[in-house]
Parts: sequence; structure tokens; C-alpha cells
Amino acid sequence: MTTNEIVDAIIAKIEELDTDLLFGIRTLEDDENYKIGDTARNSYEWDVENDCSTYYTTGEECDGTCATGDWIDNWDEREDIEVKVNEWIKKNYYYSGAKQVLVFGKNEGSYITRDEGEVRIVDGEVLLYI
Repeated sequence: MTTNEIVDAIIAKIEELDTDLLFGIRTLEDDENYKIGDTARNSYEWDVENDCSTYYTTGEECDGTCATGDWIDNWDEREDIEVKVNEWIKKNYYYSGAKQVLVFGKNEGSYITRDEGEVRIVDGEVLLYI
């Protein structure tokens, strides 16, 4: 999947829904497998004491799907979207080889977290595999 293909998919989805959307690249766990259009499950919180995901400890979930991303709106220029997508890909580089998807959300509960580049997308829909 090229950056241009990802940007094309983002622009098409914004035009289709005619609204600003939160997009992000999510690296999937081994037990996650989605079809295009599926809702990705909630992510897990970070267990600070054990320095690992709560997937392995308490099972505490986030209030959405975590991804590396940002808001994209109708007014963003293609070049600006390309820059954002390339940043997301770069931040997810250490997961290369793992399954990754582009998710988006239109739910008002979605937001950008305090962690640089991280978003939480409520009811994040799988748009494409990277």
C-alpha cells in the first residue's frame, strides 16, 4: 500500500461523508482480524507498574481504538494529508511486518491523546489494510 493510495482513501471517505474525520494507523494484535468496514475493538490501557499493555495483565480497555493519527478535514490540502500519513507510517515503522489497518471515526467521543501522535477512535471503522 502506497502513501498515495492511503491518501486517496482518506480523501474519498471525507468526500463521501462530507465531514471532518479522525484517521489513524493501527497495528493489530495477533488475535485481531477484520474485514473492511468492521469496527475495530477497543485498545487496552498501559499498565505502568508492569510496563506493558493491560492486554497481558488486568484486561482494562480504553474507550476506543488507539492509533497513530490526526483529524483530517474538508479543507486539508492533499500535500498536507500526505505529510501526516508519512508521519504516521514513520511512527509505526517498528511494527513493520505486523498487520496494520487505517481506521477512521466520526463519533464525537473520539479524541487526540496526550501521547504524541496517538488518537483514540470510538467505534473506529477499518477503512483499509496498509
